[in-house]
Amino acid sequence: MAIHDSGDIKTGNTTLFYSGTNNGRHENGVGFMINEKILHNTKSFTPVNDRICYIKISGRLFDLILINCYAPTEDEADDIKEKFYDELETVVNSLPTHCLKMIVGDFNAKIGRENIYRPTIGPDSLHEVSNDNGTRLIHFATSQELTISSTYFPRKDIHKYTWVSPNGRVHNQIDHIMINKRQASSIRKVRTFRGVDADSEHYLLFAQFNLRLSTKWNMVKKSTRVKYNIQILEDSEVQKRFVKMIQENIQIKQPEKETQTIDSLWCNLKEAVTNSAREHLGIEKSRRIG
Repeated sequence: MAIHDSGDIKTGNTTLFYSGTNNGRHENGVGFMINEKILHNTKSFTPVNDRICYIKISGRLFDLILINCYAPTEDEADDIKEKFYDELETVVNSLPTHCLKMIVGDFNAKIGRENIYRPTIGPDSLHEVSNDNGTRLIHFATSQELTISSTYFPRKDIHKYTWVSPNGRVHNQIDHIMINKRQASSIRKVRTFRGVDADSEHYLLFAQFNLRLSTKWNMVKKSTRVKYNIQILEDSEVQKRFVKMIQENIQIKQPEKETQTIDSLWCNLKEAVTNSAREHLGIEKSRRIG
């Protein structure tokens, strides 16, 4: 992607947020394509330069920050590579610590299977030995306590390739996904899809991400569960008042169509039922056995 300046463009049902050069030359560029279904969850987009940008997406418990990168190629000068990682480190360190951060992109980095770099890297990389860019990426990930998740999933080699040479003879795995080690288990799947037509020498890199609640959180949720006295719904008058109050609460707090999501509709329904149950049913008395 070689683009000029930064901004956003809407095309069809997606919006392209892009970050490029401001010197008039179309050399590099990075960005995100966001489907309109989740566009309302996009809180901000920050273009850093023609190699780094990031986007913040709102979540239920905390925000997700995705950092997109395009690293210098393997044959670039050392000072250019060092400048890139210095800038990336500055960006990562400037972001809020309570947000979940993932770093993705074309790092032009071959990650090997060297045991000395475990557990920053996994055992399932395409390559046996890391190149210079790969070593730099590993050192950066280690310093930031990140895991290179794209090397952790056993796949056929054709599903590890992320780049193919113009003549089709050389295949490399140089695009990667990184996440904090504490959330590494949230990445459930990483693989490439070769059939996607993107007019690029790169294949589409796909990741499945599931956020898990901690055991402690689940225990708290279970211990605070409230049971309502549903037996009194057998009384037709109570049942009518219960249903009527639910309908009224839903109408009062119904979100606008432009901002409706499955989550907002569910939360609205849940709150309506809970308020009506508290008002008309009451808490079920605990039963003692024996």
